[in-house]
Amino acid sequence: MQTVSQYIRHHLLNTLGYVKTTKQKPSLESLKETEWNKDFEKFMRNRLVMGALRYGLFSTKNSTTEKNIISMKNKVLLYEQTGNLECLVDIANMAQVEFTHSNHPTKHFNATDDKDHVV
Repeated sequence: MQTVSQYIRHHLLNTLGYVKTTKQKPSLESLKETEWNKDFEKFMRNRLVMGALRYGLFSTKNSTTEKNIISMKNKVLLYEQTGNLECLVDIANMAQVEFTHSNHPTKHFNATDDKDHVV
């Protein structure tokens, strides 16, 4: 077992590239398989197809950024209350619509590596 200072020292040295790891990294192909949930994707696509039949094609979505953000926030709250995974699928689809058809005045993509982590 390491002391706190040993752990911190090892972490800093590893971050700077001074610690050699013997652990082999997985291949890109295996990561493409393991870092994605096909069932989640299937549910997303199915709901988009049904949405196209009910409300119109994805390519012609005309919702506002404000409406999309409010809808996503409401779905997060509903998921917290109910645990219904359908809410997460809806959030993902709304995020995709917003990403594709955003009317945000300062929309851009700026990768923030090593700043904000999802997990």
